[in-house]
Amino acid sequence: LGSVENRPLQFAVLRLVHSLAWGLARMLFLLLGSAFLAFFFFLAGRVLLSTLGFRSEPAPGHIEWHMLAGGFLVAVAASLAHFFVRLDSKTSVLALAGLLLALLWIRWADARWLLRTLAHAMRRHPILILAFVLSAVILAFTAARPSKILDSGLYHGQVLQWTETVRLTPGLALLHGRLGFNS
Repeated sequence: LGSVENRPLQFAVLRLVHSLAWGLARMLFLLLGSAFLAFFFFLAGRVLLSTLGFRSEPAPGHIEWHMLAGGFLVAVAASLAHFFVRLDSKTSVLALAGLLLALLWIRWADARWLLRTLAHAMRRHPILILAFVLSAVILAFTAARPSKILDSGLYHGQVLQWTETVRLTPGLALLHGRLGFNS
């Protein structure tokens, strides 16, 4: 094992194990982040829809509508905030975590209802839940890989860098038309 001839093989195996462990960690992070955002969007959607007058308990078939409404509310709020401040990742995550805690405090009954509904669905449809978890794992593995899309190198990465570095920049589309989509 300690011979010079086996060192490249040992190094290759260690590199493979390291890359698999790192890929699993990124996949788990993506899954947890997606669950966090779905829960956050549901609670934000409940706030928006109850403000608009839809105060009754949501039906299990309408959970997606609450998540969509919450995603809309968060996107509008982030777009308005971007006029004044930069939206770097760490600050955004901390702000979302703080907002989630506030939403949990305000909408605790809705959070409890959602968790009870999910637990009931998991008991009632175990095969469907297993299929969902498997497809989520496959999707997370796919999302954790390096991007092979040409546009990511051309402007997707630059849009993220501009968003994290400075507040909304007038005239950014003059550099490249695709950089102006969030302006």
